[in-house]
Amino acid sequence: MTENREIQCTVDTAQLQRITEEIGNIAYKAPTILKNASNATGKFAMKRIKEGIDKRYDITSSEEIDLENTIRRKSANYAHPETVINSQSPMTNMTAFYVSPRIAALKGKRPRVYMGHAVRITGNKKLIHKGSKAFIVRFGNRHHDNLVYRVPGEVYTNKQKLAERRKKKLDITKIMTFKTAAVPFMVSKMFRDNEKDIAKNLDENVRKEIDRFLKRRQKYDT
Repeated sequence: MTENREIQCTVDTAQLQRITEEIGNIAYKAPTILKNASNATGKFAMKRIKEGIDKRYDITSSEEIDLENTIRRKSANYAHPETVINSQSPMTNMTAFYVSPRIAALKGKRPRVYMGHAVRITGNKKLIHKGSKAFIVRFGNRHHDNLVYRVPGEVYTNKQKLAERRKKKLDITKIMTFKTAAVPFMVSKMFRDNEKDIAKNLDENVRKEIDRFLKRRQKYDT
């Protein structure tokens, strides 16, 4: 399942009216001031969100995690003077997070219970899903390991794989990859944690744009 989250950095109608009044009731200039302020705050918010994700979540470099392509910002314009931060991605495989011990279950003896974590501050926890302990495998020719668990009562749905495992007398119980929070969830969490600072930054940027406009106007009038 894919999650999608959208965050807007904007001000309400009352604030837009205040901007108009502060610049001498030149209404057509207010959206430009708001556009510039919203874009500046959008960049600030993106930086805070990405830094927050990096600090909170123990993400390794993996094809499962691509913050640059899963978190995008749509710039504000005159007609729509609000910047929008959008994030869309499926839930993340646990392979993108730290797991200890980092041993593929290909040879040798498995540990009794694997330990791992996604959030740095929580520390390692036992990886057990509804009574099924996690183990690590490598699918096909992939170069990274996958943290999986068996689903009691269910078998492989791929008929070819099912037949092969039955022929080799291997366990035919269906396995699923351990999942953790999707990037959009992380984005929402980091936005909530930084919401007050982001709102304050927007007010400051609106103030800067108003002052810049008034300064230019004063210079032009003189």
